[in-house]
Amino acid sequence: MRTYGKYELLYLDALNNGSVFLKYSNDTPPVVEKAGERMRVKVRDQLTHGEEFEIEVDLVVLVTGMVPRKNEELADILKLPIGMDGFYNEIHPKLRPVETVIDGVFIAGASQGPKTLAESAASSLAAVSKSAALLMKGYVDLEPLIAARAVRRKRSKAPAPMMRSRKWQSRVARLLGSFRLCARAAEHVCRCVLRAQ
Repeated sequence: MRTYGKYELLYLDALNNGSVFLKYSNDTPPVVEKAGERMRVKVRDQLTHGEEFEIEVDLVVLVTGMVPRKNEELADILKLPIGMDGFYNEIHPKLRPVETVIDGVFIAGASQGPKTLAESAASSLAAVSKSAALLMKGYVDLEPLIAARAVRRKRSKAPAPMMRSRKWQSRVARLLGSFRLCARAAEHVCRCVLRAQ
């Protein structure tokens, strides 16, 4: 058995305390039965070539895998890349772990994949520090193509075809509300950092 991250010591500790780890096939799942005050688990272990084990236990815990929440609306608006597993992709897992291909949009926590609490907190702090750096700069650099489109649209005063839709306007309003909350949180972090200095 392989453990995730640096949890090999926890696995060894669990083994020494009497925990049993068995691998079963999807064709023959374990059967849990009540046996008096306790419970009994019957399972065929694949690693011992299908030998059946009966284990009396005090507690049975069902653990399910983490799957991403379906949110096509957000992915369509922000144009965020989604991996084969359904989670959002970062630019580079080691060099730029919270940045996306969209400037100013950062991902953190379990939006990138299953993470422990410590990993989620670390990626959240990284995303806040990146957004705080943008806010402390005081201005945003736009790509020339986007800036040219904005100037052209301002001169013509005609709304963009997408902006005519009320549904799209409400989506953008909700999204901007979320960004304002993130911006306020990042601003608060900046103030705390400046006070600490």
